[in-house]
Amino acid sequence: MNSHDRTKAMVESALITALAVVFALAGIYIPLLGYALFFLPVPFIIIGAKHGIKYNILAIIAASVIIGSMTEPLRALFIIIVVGFNSVVIGYMVEKNQPVGRTMFFGSIASIVASILSIAFVSYLANANVVKMIEDTFTISNEIYESLFKNMGSDPEKIQEAKQLIDHAKNMAIMLLPSSVIFASVAATYINYLASGAILRRMGYTINKPKRFSYFRLPKNILMGTGIILILTYFIKSMNIVDYETLFSNVLYIFFIVYLIQGLAVTSFFMEKKGIGRAVKIIIIFIILTIPSAAMILMFLGLADVVFNIRKL
Repeated sequence: MNSHDRTKAMVESALITALAVVFALAGIYIPLLGYALFFLPVPFIIIGAKHGIKYNILAIIAASVIIGSMTEPLRALFIIIVVGFNSVVIGYMVEKNQPVGRTMFFGSIASIVASILSIAFVSYLANANVVKMIEDTFTISNEIYESLFKNMGSDPEKIQEAKQLIDHAKNMAIMLLPSSVIFASVAATYINYLASGAILRRMGYTINKPKRFSYFRLPKNILMGTGIILILTYFIKSMNIVDYETLFSNVLYIFFIVYLIQGLAVTSFFMEKKGIGRAVKIIIIFIILTIPSAAMILMFLGLADVVFNIRKL
């Protein structure tokens, strides 16, 4: 890269970083735009894909310093860890034109590690326990619902049932925290890869596209992997290394979601075959996901597709 190219890369990286800072500050200070922080890695992925890992890292550092100075140091830590890990890995993989599967795998690993580190650092520096925060949130919800039901003159038994449901949801949220972090990290990686890829293609770059969701298929050895993990989980029970109930619940939850995703892909595949439009298809899938029994059926449909290859892909 000659001096002209370096200057161009620096100027473009600086402009994209400035936009990312504005984007981040809007998400921090405007509650309705808080969801925008979910896409914060996108500008830095674009920098990494276009100009390399060095400019990506410099942009992350510059953005974290600016945001930290205008908000609080913990925000800067969030940018460096959560946004930095994800964007550097994905940007590097895209720059090297790596396959989508490999990019997703390493990007997800980086995102999971970043999530764990950010939780650990925030808990230490802010003296805030994540589990305690979850418990406090559900306690407040419990008090609000109890007050609401009492004002409505509800039956005390119904109030007690509602409190029990909230307590159950709290216990499940705490128990499934590890698997929730994993799925959130994978989802964030996938969405940021799609968003940055769409922008880069508009800018004239050739980026590998993931297959359409209806053609998503789990690896052929997933059943063997499922069996091995379940067996190992059972043997861990006798070792008393970790809480068995929590571990087993997270393992089951992970496999449930994995096979549910394949079931959704099968459903999407056959809806496309019937000529159902994209908007209607999304609405149907959303409605299905709101029905617990339907989600269970989709999970078994995904499992059946793994075994029998229903779509003949």
